Amino acid sequence: MLWNRLLPNDILRLERAHRLCIKYIQDIPLRTKTDIALNAIGCLSLESEIDKNKLRFFGQLCTVQCHKRFRSVFANRLTAYLTNPSTVEGFIPDIVRILHKYSLFPFLESFLQTGRFVVKCRWKELVRTGIVDFERRSIHSRLGEGDPLTDLVNTDDPLTPCILWQVSALNGHILRQCQSAVVLMCKMFSETYRQYCPRCCVITENRVIHCMFECIYSDNERNVFWRIIIHHYGLEMFSALITMSPMNQACVLFGYLPDTLSTHTDAASMVMLSIRFLHRIKLMFNL
Repeated sequence: MLWNRLLPNDILRLERAHRLCIKYIQDIPLRTKTDIALNAIGCLSLESEIDKNKLRFFGQLCTVQCHKRFRSVFANRLTAYLTNPSTVEGFIPDIVRILHKYSLFPFLESFLQTGRFVVKCRWKELVRTGIVDFERRSIHSRLGEGDPLTDLVNTDDPLTPCILWQVSALNGHILRQCQSAVVLMCKMFSETYRQYCPRCCVITENRVIHCMFECIYSDNERNVFWRIIIHHYGLEMFSALITMSPMNQACVLFGYLPDTLSTHTDAASMVMLSIRFLHRIKLMFNL
């Protein structure tokens, strides 16, 4: 994978296996949307991971001592490619393509002109920033404006796990409850088709939303949760939350806090309060 450019079909097969592993690790449904499955655990696409390793290897070649023989081989092949691109295959044209892809090609130009390259730790930081910016743009282009999934997908830093997994890492005794909440979050955005509620038999467009906020069989659990919110944050927070749409209420319970609520609490505290309610809903409706 380092020395050869993978064909689109090769990347597709690898990506499918990678997505399957990511979903299996989190124990979430296999039909979960890829964006939320990767973002929940703070993972890049496999193609980006391969590109990251190639870029790091490229940085090592550029920073190695000048008298090393493989440094000379690299420089000669690079010069030959830039002089006549059709004569060189393999790693060199691949790395040039990747540098353009992540807007890092100016560093190669500077290296060719001055013979100097940025230090190793700085190059790693630049690679990470370039890949994160590319992933952010890709997510925005796929989701588009107005997609409710943008509230939960962390586009600022796709490499940071969602707040549910962060809370579970710090509180191992609620790992099972956090995992239940992640499953509900994934199903809420993936199972967007008409289904029967397993308890009241009502046909609904989003079964998770219905079970959490609309089904009569979850009234008791819902009322207990609202009383907990009032007890901890008061009526002002409750009023702001209850006037939201069911989808936005669910996003708050999963750890996304709009600006109107961020002054009352933080995401981790909200998750700690909502985790029992989400776990009970999952068990009650066998979601």
